Amino acid sequence: MLSHVQQNCALQGDASRKWCCMPRDKNSGAPRGGKKMKFSKFGLLLGTAMVVAPASAWAQEAPAAPAAEQDDSAVGDIIVTANRREERLQEVPTSITAVTGGTLERSGVNNLRDLPQITPGLTLTRASNAYQPFIRGIGTRNSSTGDEPNVSVYVDGVYQPEMAATALDLVGVERVEVLRGPQGTLFGRNATGGLINVITEDPSHDTKGTAFLSYGRFNEVTGKVYATTGLSDKLSMNISALGTRNDGYIRDVSRGNELVGEREAYLVRTKLLFEPSAGDRIVLALSYGRMKDAANEYRNPYSGNTAARNTPGALITTAPWTAAPTVPHDTNARQFNGSLQTAFDLGGVQFATTTAYQSTRGRNRTDEDHTPVDILHIDADMKSDYFSQEVRLLSQGPGPFNWIVGGYAFLGKGGFERIDLLNPAGIVQRIHAMQTTRSYSVFGEATWEFAENWFLLGGARYTIDTRIYDGISKNAAGATLAQASDKKSTSRAPSFRASLRRDFGDTNVYASFSRGFKGGTFNTGTVSNSPIAVRPEKLDAYEIGIKSNPLRTLQTNLSVFHYDYSDIQLTGRDAVTSLTVLTNAARGRIRGAEFEATFVPVPEFRLSGNVAILDAKYSSFPAAQIFTPILNGAGQPTGTGNVSAIADVSGKQMFRAPKFTASVNADYHVETGAGEFAINGNVFHSSKFFYDVNNRTFQPAYWKINGEVSFTPAGTDLKVAIWGRNLTNEVIYGWVTQTANGDGASYTEPRTYGISLTKKF
Repeated sequence: MLSHVQQNCALQGDASRKWCCMPRDKNSGAPRGGKKMKFSKFGLLLGTAMVVAPASAWAQEAPAAPAAEQDDSAVGDIIVTANRREERLQEVPTSITAVTGGTLERSGVNNLRDLPQITPGLTLTRASNAYQPFIRGIGTRNSSTGDEPNVSVYVDGVYQPEMAATALDLVGVERVEVLRGPQGTLFGRNATGGLINVITEDPSHDTKGTAFLSYGRFNEVTGKVYATTGLSDKLSMNISALGTRNDGYIRDVSRGNELVGEREAYLVRTKLLFEPSAGDRIVLALSYGRMKDAANEYRNPYSGNTAARNTPGALITTAPWTAAPTVPHDTNARQFNGSLQTAFDLGGVQFATTTAYQSTRGRNRTDEDHTPVDILHIDADMKSDYFSQEVRLLSQGPGPFNWIVGGYAFLGKGGFERIDLLNPAGIVQRIHAMQTTRSYSVFGEATWEFAENWFLLGGARYTIDTRIYDGISKNAAGATLAQASDKKSTSRAPSFRASLRRDFGDTNVYASFSRGFKGGTFNTGTVSNSPIAVRPEKLDAYEIGIKSNPLRTLQTNLSVFHYDYSDIQLTGRDAVTSLTVLTNAARGRIRGAEFEATFVPVPEFRLSGNVAILDAKYSSFPAAQIFTPILNGAGQPTGTGNVSAIADVSGKQMFRAPKFTASVNADYHVETGAGEFAINGNVFHSSKFFYDVNNRTFQPAYWKINGEVSFTPAGTDLKVAIWGRNLTNEVIYGWVTQTANGDGASYTEPRTYGISLTKKF
């Protein structure tokens, strides 16, 4: 049960600041990042010798213990559900960050995209209508419907197979848990690099609610409502709703500098909780959301590199937050989710089930040369429908041996109803491609206290994944160019984990090994007569750590990890059509360390932060597809597009894997006769990281600062706040693409600020 986990929670760190004028790279012309950081084997071994571990103190406080046993820690005890049961965060041998909804709002985290501000090792970038999470360098660039990310996203423990689900704003959220490292044993579905679990509020029998209204720059208006009540002594329900819109923050220089890329999002979610008897519960959850947000598709030529450069009428803009597209862009998605979860107390054993259905529809329109010249643009309509069923049996109550066993089925179909490639003559090519997925798995895990304060954990899952591909491609005259029907690929593989933990009271030390697995998949972004599925990818992860509360006012957690990554699934682009190409890289090697700390010297002030060091490289990648700028006779880039080539990129840094990130979060509040004043600020820093396997296009190092100042008048439940995001106006890319037509860069929001009202009732 989660009812006792609905307390106030600790906080989190985050950070941000500015990039200023940077020297330019002599080949690409892009700004260079900061100083090069060396990550030596000695440093890794030294960190290993220190025996460190992850976890953050930002989740929820456990209920107070009896006076004789009560923990007097000012930091607070933390409860999480990383192992599908409630446990103290400091006793879980896994790297976890858990953050409450209130702390998310104070830190300016309004959607999943903002989570890296407060989570070490997490990078989130945007592709079309999906956010793409990377944890410790593990993630996917493929946004094709029908494929699934290798960092899983769950809502209330329900798997979200469609990446468009990550684009909606957070509303009615109790907390968010980010688990780093393979989670394939208990969560299973493609959690190679880790997972993000969004846990929404459960209904309460007490009638209460919250209303939120905000107005900010670019005419951004956001409203949120949450309400809950009891319907009978056994039945309760809640409802949460969100609506947000803005005018867009990208200026279209080809249309009089008008603002484009406007955003509109709406979400309604309701839960019905039935508790027929003590220890039994049935939860029905329904949600529907719509999102329109084309800002990420309004790209301009990165470093001015575009095939349209020498074409009459070309208008090339490279200034941040500007674009000059051929046609207005359109990116939208709508999604329905329904789930039924049950839990029954059988006396020392709990029987639990999760039944879920998700239906997604979306559209995307992009310009591939990023200028008003009509060289190539792509329109696509996608759809997916998925059903899943999980059954679990788990032990309950105290004892030296705890266990869980279960089975899982995942069925459905996803892909593109239509992909149109267009030029001035009209449709050049039309593609229809769908992929059916049938996946079945069984799993089990147990924890045994084999000696006093010594704990051994072991678990395994066996998965059978079957993919079936159907696709057809036609030219403008309707003649078939390529066709494939009922092409099948099946992957069978185990995933497992084991850990040893020693509890010293205020300190827990652990060592773990785990294997992550993502099944093979076809590419629904293109069609061939003989499609071949990419091979399954595999990750072996080794980690050691220490979670400690050395003082009642201080919590520190440190971890060191090493990954061996094989058959990495990567995307490229077709040199002619610019459509997605899906391949396997050979091998990668990832190692790093993470440190988190929370300090609460007085109840009114909380300071937390984290540091992550990452060294992620392709240990063997001899035949990578790359795009390099066209050169003139003097060997200098002409800025007229790229040439596709095959190259050995072994030893190159993995993309979207910054070598260093750090964040700090401070929260202070004080009661006065007039009311409560509060101030919250977070600062996040990221080192340079790359957007391609050849390490040519990149995000320079940057800082980002968010903050909020609020006042709650005495005797009222109304909070007035002034907030700001990206206060130093950092230039941060949403993503950078590479095709034969050039390189394109989109941008996240510039400085934004506004005022908000929050009323509790």
